[in-house]
Amino acid sequence: MPNEVDNMVIIMQNNGRTRNEIASALEFAIHGREVPKDCWLSVRLDEEDDRRYYFQTAWEPPYKELLNFSEQHEGIVLVYYSDMYLNCQGQCVLSGGQVLESIDRQGCDEFLMWNAITNPMVNLFNTYLRTSLAEHAAGQVQDAIEIIRYLQAVLDCQSFTESRYRALSDPATVAKTRAGLTAMLDSMKEHAASISFDGVLIGTAYESIGSENNMTSSEEGGGCATLEELVDSMPPSDKKKKDIAPTA
Repeated sequence: MPNEVDNMVIIMQNNGRTRNEIASALEFAIHGREVPKDCWLSVRLDEEDDRRYYFQTAWEPPYKELLNFSEQHEGIVLVYYSDMYLNCQGQCVLSGGQVLESIDRQGCDEFLMWNAITNPMVNLFNTYLRTSLAEHAAGQVQDAIEIIRYLQAVLDCQSFTESRYRALSDPATVAKTRAGLTAMLDSMKEHAASISFDGVLIGTAYESIGSENNMTSSEEGGGCATLEELVDSMPPSDKKKKDIAPTA
């Protein structure tokens, strides 16, 4: 019996198609046919996020098939998979039939909670899901909060509370750690609520530096300023801090 791989696909642009039409297109790309809704291979819609689609495959994620799908579908396609049997997971960013970037990691959160501690997953998706610099910065604050929340969950999960190593741990230290995590989380949430990067970080993540003083002659050709041009545009006091290594 094959191992089942859980897959999630995020379609950034619908290109005028309905969600059901996109789900059908994914099924044709992966299986060559539309799959009955009661079949475990069918593509399911996310109830809250209309960009997300879920499905399962046998043995491995359908990277080749999704690569072909991305060639026919304009826009970014984000792919996540997790394999509990092989205890691995990964992400892939596709566009126009090309792999923009990808990562595969040992460890699957659903399989063993320690994996997020020993094999943390680098999230490739945030670069594409977040647009403005302010949104990226605020997202990093929320990411930090989620790390503490996850550590809390580890201490409450059955894998920890019923572990055979539990007898070796110090109950007083465990209680102190739990209390410390709770206090840290409450403090982070309180301060995060009062922090805003709107009006602080201006522009999108796809602009160069974002300051008019940093835009040089290279913007006339539509490109970003070179490092040398950026240094030349700095005040004299800042130039001293930026030593450019000589080039051959």
